[in-house]
Amino acid sequence: ADAGEVLKELIDAIDGDPNMMKQVKLLLQQNNRTIDFLRARMDFYFACDANQRGDAAKQREHLESAMEAEPADLDVLIAMYRMGDDDPERRAKLLKLINDVVETCRGAIEDNPDDPVNYNELVWLVASTEGDTEEAIRLSEKSV
Repeated sequence: ADAGEVLKELIDAIDGDPNMMKQVKLLLQQNNRTIDFLRARMDFYFACDANQRGDAAKQREHLESAMEAEPADLDVLIAMYRMGDDDPERRAKLLKLINDVVETCRGAIEDNPDDPVNYNELVWLVASTEGDTEEAIRLSEKSV
């Protein structure tokens, strides 16, 4: 909850000050991030807090908000997957998002085979959800 509150204060300050918005956008761009990444992180932290308090409805609400802001956030996708879902349509949408991120990682690996980040992201996502575990093991070994 504390981490979420810190990011909420930062986002509120950024939203209220156009000059700060420009400065923060530049800083985030240097790290290939966006304001939406901060929004997703904030909601992810609030979802973690809701999970610890046993409030599944609030957890889902925050995870869905995080997914709207940053659909490719691995931690959010994994948390949604682990929550389970009785709604087959929602579950199918989540599995498609996971598959899309795996495909994005594969493309990034093709484009830059010497960068271990994309290998590790694909491996982490597949190991924590579902997918081709044999591929994940090969890529994990290659990233090392």
